[in-house]
Amino acid sequence: MYKCNQYFDLEEIPETDKLKLASYYLDGLALYWHQNYTRNLEGHEVTWAEYVDALCCRFGGQKDPLEELTEHKQEGDLEGYIRCHHPILGDSPKFTFFQNKNKKNKIKAGNAEKADQERL
Repeated sequence: MYKCNQYFDLEEIPETDKLKLASYYLDGLALYWHQNYTRNLEGHEVTWAEYVDALCCRFGGQKDPLEELTEHKQEGDLEGYIRCHHPILGDSPKFTFFQNKNKKNKIKAGNAEKADQERL
């Protein structure tokens, strides 16, 4: 719904055209719901706000994607994420190479820090 409303605002679509334009892009279950919803209106002209309320009631509410994005917080590190969510990738030779390369870089960085400390 967010993208739909954003498009309507950007293109300055009149309120009277929003329902018809949005319904053109519906398919599957949403289109079936729309057809039954409009059939049961029995001549009552529904506003875009009423339609959005009914649609959200049937398929779930709407959230601003930016608000949803700000709710996400990083937990753990990349390696843990890959092992948890991409088990096939986690065991791949490329990932192992990447993992070993990072360990070597950490060792090099640690050795450089140690050498700097010894010079002092």
